[in-house]
Order: sequence, then C-alpha cells, then structure tokens
Amino acid sequence: MDPLSLALAGAQLGTSIFGLNANSRNQAAQIQQGWDNLAFQKQNAKDNLAFQKGQADRANTLGTAGRVDAYGNKQYYDPLTNTWKTQLTDTQANITHAGELEQLKSLTEDAQRARSLAERQSQRSLAAESPYNEAIQHYINDKPATAAVLKKSLRVVISGASPLLALSWLCPEQSAHPDLV
Repeated sequence: MDPLSLALAGAQLGTSIFGLNANSRNQAAQIQQGWDNLAFQKQNAKDNLAFQKGQADRANTLGTAGRVDAYGNKQYYDPLTNTWKTQLTDTQANITHAGELEQLKSLTEDAQRARSLAERQSQRSLAAESPYNEAIQHYINDKPATAAVLKKSLRVVISGASPLLALSWLCPEQSAHPDLV
C-alpha cells in the first residue's frame, strides 16, 4: 500500500474509533442521566412521603387535642379505648346526677302514682256508669215536659204556689189535683 492510502485508511480508522468513542460517551452520559433522574425521583418521593406523614401527624394531634366546652367540661381523646371522654365540672356533674335521680323517680314513684290515679279514675267511671244509664233511660222512656206544662208550672211558682205543686205540673198525668190538668 502506498503511503497515501495508508494515511487515508488510518484517518478512517481514527474517525471510526473516535466516533465509537463519542457514541459510547453519549450512551454512557444518557445512562448516567437516567440514574440521576431515578435518584432524584426517589429522593422526591421520600421527601413527599415525609411531608405527608408530618401533615397526618399534625392533623392527628389537632384532631385528638382536648377541648373545653361552653360549660367548662373537658373533652379529650383516649387512645387506649379509642373513644372521646368528657370530664364534667362539679356543677355539670351535679346537674347530671340530679337528672338521673329525677328519671329514676319518674320510672319508679311517678309510675306507681300514675297507675293508682288511673285506677281511681276507672273506678269513678264505673261508678258514674249506672246514674248515666238511668238518666239516658229516663230521657228515652219518659216524656219530657211540653212548653205549655212548663208555662203553667212557672205561673204557679210565680203566684206563690208550693214547690211540690209546681213539680206536679211537670207530670200532669200523675197529678191528682183537678185544677192542674
């Protein structure tokens, strides 16, 4: 081979080696950039998770914080029983206790009184049943006094007749007095 061909072949060989080197370097740089991106995403995810945990802890702290209501009662969260509890003030505890006593009295003593009152009312109703039935029977079977009989009765009463005589006007068929008929 002549020196010129040899030089051209050497230049091509150098260019191809240099090109391969450049391609390798580009590929290596891309791989390194991918690893860097992955590391950044992983760190970003860790930071985000830590932030979310912090927010959840803060929300839990605020959510389970004790409170005092308008009456001074303390409300607090008991994590052992997973319930909210209320610590009453002395006044509120006395009011609650008095309410419970009244409810107990209502269920025991007042109920007995109500039953005895209902029994007495029932007995009065049964006792009034017979006079009521008699009055109804009297109204149905006996003729009521007419207007004329009532006028005569009033004249007698007004004129000073005896009350017994006035009552006889109400039932003229039973009256034995001839002037009244």
